[in-house]
Order: sequence, then structure tokens, then C-alpha cells
Amino acid sequence: MSEAVELIRGDRPDLPIDVLRCRYRKRLTLTAEADLLLFEAAPELGFRLLKTTIPDNIAVAEEIAHQQPVTNYAKRSAGAKAYRTLAQEYIEVLSNG
Repeated sequence: MSEAVELIRGDRPDLPIDVLRCRYRKRLTLTAEADLLLFEAAPELGFRLLKTTIPDNIAVAEEIAHQQPVTNYAKRSAGAKAYRTLAQEYIEVLSNG
């Protein structure tokens, strides 16, 4: 993880990094373990772990084939709702500096 953060930052150590958890399956033990690692690593490595997660969702996979945003393709799907929540979270993040 630290190597990825260093690679992303490159010559810009002040570059903010936000981590979004995608294809998220909250019922899996592996997901809980990965979350724990990310929560522990975030302050140490200096990245922000976004609260929103994008679930592993068939509508998200299908929208790629249909070349449409999931918010248009399947407006009521869990994936579309998650992306709308992400947009709202990011608006709040940017508003608060």
C-alpha cells in the first residue's frame, strides 16, 4: 500500500489521495479485513478513506456494456444509489476543504 501511495504522489507529496472501495461485498470476511487495514493505514500513509462504498452490483457491470452511466441505466439500483451518495460525499469534502 505504501508503494502505491508513493507512486501516486511521485514528485507531488502534497497531492491529496482519496481511496474509494469498489466492488464492495460487506458480508465477506476478507472485506472486513481489508477495511481494517485501510482504516489503520489511512492516517499513517496520509490518504483519506471515503465513507461511501460502491457495491458489487450487476447494474454497474451492465452499464459498461450499454455505454451509459449507471445512474441513467439503472437509476434505482444499489450501484446508482452508491454513486449518488459518493457525489454528495465528495461535494461535502470539497466544500470543507
